[in-house]
Amino acid sequence: TDDNVYLLNDAANLLIERRAESQAEKLLLRAANSQPPAIETDDEAFEPNFVNSRSNWDMERAKSYYQLGFLYGLSGYFGRAIDYSRRAIETDSSLAEAYVNLVSGYLSSGQIELGRETYRLAKEKFPANEVLDQLSRLLNDQ
Repeated sequence: TDDNVYLLNDAANLLIERRAESQAEKLLLRAANSQPPAIETDDEAFEPNFVNSRSNWDMERAKSYYQLGFLYGLSGYFGRAIDYSRRAIETDSSLAEAYVNLVSGYLSSGQIELGRETYRLAKEKFPANEVLDQLSRLLNDQ
């Protein structure tokens, strides 16, 4: 794949659906560390929707971070889940799912106040997100 972030993420998502988490993790780590091809060698560099632009590549890497946060949360590695969810948000703050992961990671690791604070921020950014509404119920139980 030449460490193509788009292909790696797609393949990892398919592996996650098939419950092959360890294989998905390997691909996601490669995607998270990938770099776009050199602009001099990219035939699409002068296209209007240049898919390998730094900003597009970074947004796709944010999805890698988000998926890693999701996988680590499922596996009970809450510190890693929090770290990768933060990276996803730092790279692309429009990923509502990364906020959900981060809130869940905080709650699962007993950091209730950080979970509430992150939830409030996420709810401001994504007021219609139904998954955040579900998290609200969990926060009320804490």
